Amino acid sequence: MSSESKILDSACDTSIVTDIILKTEIKPEIHAVDVAENMVSIARERSSAHPNAQTAVMAGKELSFSDNTFTHSITNLGLVYFTDTGDG
Repeated sequence: MSSESKILDSACDTSIVTDIILKTEIKPEIHAVDVAENMVSIARERSSAHPNAQTAVMAGKELSFSDNTFTHSITNLGLVYFTDTGDG
């Protein structure tokens, strides 16, 4: 990862991974999304001091981003919620 990276943190929960990345010297563009509004609210608060971080309520299998938007995609603990292996 570098400052030029564009990262998707899907099923971000409270943005645990986003928070770790933002504490490094690199400052990539990060989009942290989760289907749970309360999780996104916490993630938004945690990342509010970082202009490179965006948060949104969004289901991981219904992303509204164009194809090839991101250089990296992270799904930390959310994989258990993606039960259809043929989807997305």
